[in-house]
Amino acid sequence: MSASVEVYSTEGIPPGAVPERTLRAEPKGVARPGTTTNHSRRSLPGSGPGRDFDTSQSMMEVALMTVARTVRRVCTVALAVMSLTLITTVTAHAAPSYGEENTATSVRGPQPPDAICESVGLPTSRFAGGCFKRYGDEWWVTQNALYGEKVYVDWENYLLAPGPFFGGSHWELYRTGRCYLNTLSEFAWGVCNKDYYEHSSTNFYGLKGSQLRWRVCVQGWSCSSWTSRYNDQ
Repeated sequence: MSASVEVYSTEGIPPGAVPERTLRAEPKGVARPGTTTNHSRRSLPGSGPGRDFDTSQSMMEVALMTVARTVRRVCTVALAVMSLTLITTVTAHAAPSYGEENTATSVRGPQPPDAICESVGLPTSRFAGGCFKRYGDEWWVTQNALYGEKVYVDWENYLLAPGPFFGGSHWELYRTGRCYLNTLSEFAWGVCNKDYYEHSSTNFYGLKGSQLRWRVCVQGWSCSSWTSRYNDQ
């Protein structure tokens, strides 16, 4: 389609009022001679003056937004995997348990040389003893010619847990129990085999730290003082 051209005549107009040339209106979209057209910039609809849209800049922004979304997705997946790993590690042992009771299996004494022992004395040279063997998590219980009294080891397991303040930690009671001696023969021994978190392993609460506290008791009489140790092999 040819561009329309309007021609203006100078006939009847005093000399000098307009240039001595024919006035022509350039078609829309056609640049005047000696001028250039900027094809790299265009205006967005409704953007108004001074808000030209740079096509190359737009492509760069889209690329950066795509990269940002990809990074967010990768980080989300990584966090999910880490959380699943932590949950799997933490829940390898059972949830907190209180009041566990076991009857010791009869064994020949004496106690292992690396066991840590406590004892309680009774009248007429009688006594009861309780020991913890860290390698294997074993409780050893013994007595000396008691007269029907129950002998047992009271034990408590504490784990290092987060809190109560941000970045802090505290010892949380995790398990408790008793190991009963099941025989009345003189110098008899009994063993209860347990399984506790090691002090150097990641525990139920996601931190590293495990300790045991125990005492030996003769029911109806008395108990020894409490003894505590980190549960290291």
